[in-house]
Amino acid sequence: QEKNLRAGTENVAGIAGLGLAAEIAVNNMEPMTEKLNNLTKQFLAGLNLSNFEFSVNGVNLIPGVLNITFPDVSGQNLMINLDLEGIAISYGAACTSGTLKPPHVLLETGMPLNQAECSVRISFGKSNQIKDVAFIIEAMEKVIPRIKKEPALV
Repeated sequence: QEKNLRAGTENVAGIAGLGLAAEIAVNNMEPMTEKLNNLTKQFLAGLNLSNFEFSVNGVNLIPGVLNITFPDVSGQNLMINLDLEGIAISYGAACTSGTLKPPHVLLETGMPLNQAECSVRISFGKSNQIKDVAFIIEAMEKVIPRIKKEPALV
């Protein structure tokens, strides 16, 4: 009620709910990190078994989040084609969606333009299972050979 402003009634139920949600998240952090790391490991193993040429960008990765470059594969085309298969991945940042420009964040890290254009972000979450990893690998086995560009001759 300071300076003629009146605070509303505190949302006690909301505050308690947020506290419980934070407690649950902290208590499940270790098993969730293990699950996400396992999904990532299985995904990368699947890419290797499929003989895809790729590189994971970055060193200190967030569990379940990968930025991957597939040489000679347009990241934007990969995103669109996987979307048609029912798989959502990202190309670029949300603030630049709808543009044809390569991800500016990658360019700012010093990544060459041609590599940035071939990079996508793939994320796994708490509801994903090993069967989802198999599903995306199968879809990539179908899509990537179809959209892969011939490498430029040097």
